[in-house]
Amino acid sequence: MSYEIMSRRLYLCPGFNKKELLKEIHVPANKFAVLFKVFAGCSFSQYIQNCRLDYAVRLMREQPQWTLDAIAKEAQMSKGAFNIQFHKRYGMKPSEFRSRELSLDEEK
Repeated sequence: MSYEIMSRRLYLCPGFNKKELLKEIHVPANKFAVLFKVFAGCSFSQYIQNCRLDYAVRLMREQPQWTLDAIAKEAQMSKGAFNIQFHKRYGMKPSEFRSRELSLDEEK
């Protein structure tokens, strides 16, 4: 599952959801949530959010000229969801993370 999601960057497809993945991997719908939680250690929706956040962090590092709004949009997240999920995962706002990353780059 992870290979399909990551290699095909399915987490960036608008409207990608569990139903779409089930068409690809042929796992019974009634067993999907349990199997996914065992496999990934989190729910399907949280896994997709984590993939999107990882992608957003990569974009922040690779595209420092992009606005945070552009990064959120490219990562298929609303600005609000991006800020909330980012803070939940990293314990800081995306803007704080970016400032910290830029200051680390300047120290190098």
